[in-house]
Amino acid sequence: TRLFGHGGWPNKPKTSFAPKIPKAGYWQDDEIDYRSLDIFEWIAREEFLDEPPCDVEDLRELAAWTVHRELGPHRFDPPEYRPIELLTQLAKAREMRQPVDMDAPEGFVREVTDAIRDWGLEGSEGYSLEENGIDIVTSYEALRTLLAWTDGTMLEDFAAKGIDTHLRSTAQEVDLCRLSYVPETTKTIMLGTCWPWVQGARANFLIRNTMSYDAGLNKLCTAQALMTGIKCAMEEEEPEHFRIFEYKIAGLKLLVRCAINAVLPEEDMAGMERIGKGVMIHTVHRKKEDSLWNWQLPMRYARMRLSHTGMIVQGITDRKTLRDLQELTLEDIELDRPRTRGEAMKLLGRLGGLLRKVQETALCPGCRLRDVWLQYFDRELRMIAPRLTDEAYDELAEAYTEMMSKQAGDAGGVTTSLITDHTLVNQ
Repeated sequence: TRLFGHGGWPNKPKTSFAPKIPKAGYWQDDEIDYRSLDIFEWIAREEFLDEPPCDVEDLRELAAWTVHRELGPHRFDPPEYRPIELLTQLAKAREMRQPVDMDAPEGFVREVTDAIRDWGLEGSEGYSLEENGIDIVTSYEALRTLLAWTDGTMLEDFAAKGIDTHLRSTAQEVDLCRLSYVPETTKTIMLGTCWPWVQGARANFLIRNTMSYDAGLNKLCTAQALMTGIKCAMEEEEPEHFRIFEYKIAGLKLLVRCAINAVLPEEDMAGMERIGKGVMIHTVHRKKEDSLWNWQLPMRYARMRLSHTGMIVQGITDRKTLRDLQELTLEDIELDRPRTRGEAMKLLGRLGGLLRKVQETALCPGCRLRDVWLQYFDRELRMIAPRLTDEAYDELAEAYTEMMSKQAGDAGGVTTSLITDHTLVNQ
């Protein structure tokens, strides 16, 4: 044959796109061994299967603002959603990357509290985390990621990408969120994303394709112009819109920052008291036309409750042509699928149980004054931190004892030393 005497097969194009390095390493550098860890807790999904169902309660909106790349933050001015005509020719657009909480220059908690102070709505004057009893300061992206883990959607996605343990390969570590204690409070922690999980992205998630029909449909439905030209010359100039909510889940009081792309018109909001203003817009191929009502419907319902979203819009595409536009509200789901709400409440209950365990671990003596990472590892979550020196552990113990003495003095109580009552990790 033609291959005889060639010494092997000819070069073939590469077909494997598995991750080249562990994603874990947001806090690491070249001098730190990623195996030198303090592991505080292992968390499995099975622990929360018996959690009681719950709903999002006592929701109120505290602040809303718009951020422009050149003008900076200004008054909340999101575009309104308007359905477009069918058979419209769509074009791909650069998808806006959701902001990573840990990229905030002054800190995520500082960014949220400053936004409430500068762009707060009526009733948010003089807002304080301690006085309002906030347990967790987080973002919708973090809640969406943890909800996907409790639901199992993330497990299937990571297994398909080769992140878990499989033949001739070990599991990859993925840092999902970072946790830290807010010093000005007694029980508040920060839970911020350090890596955005995107379902359906290619296996090599270190290189992400940002061109999508979702962004194109979003721009057309909000009367924005599509950007044309080569991808390297495209620059996203559209402003970003944010809202801050306060609500309870499973007894925990959360302060949540949520990004939004479009809102419902005021005339469409009449008579719909329970739904929010936000609109989720995405596209699917015509072969997946019925995916809006599949087994992931409870997951979508729970996400709508967490983000205070009023409508899901799904565009059906076929060779760049918009064939259909499906619109779905919370009331439509409850009317057509009455059992969906109960299943979504179970998911929210499991999410509440996970958040409660994360808060309890983050407030323990060994974690309270340290930055802790919530890491995905082989279908489980673990709370880790880089290992310190003996001198650093001694300084940490002294700082913890001093902090507890100060809090007990303010409350008129008595505190004891960290060394006498508790044992630090690795001591």
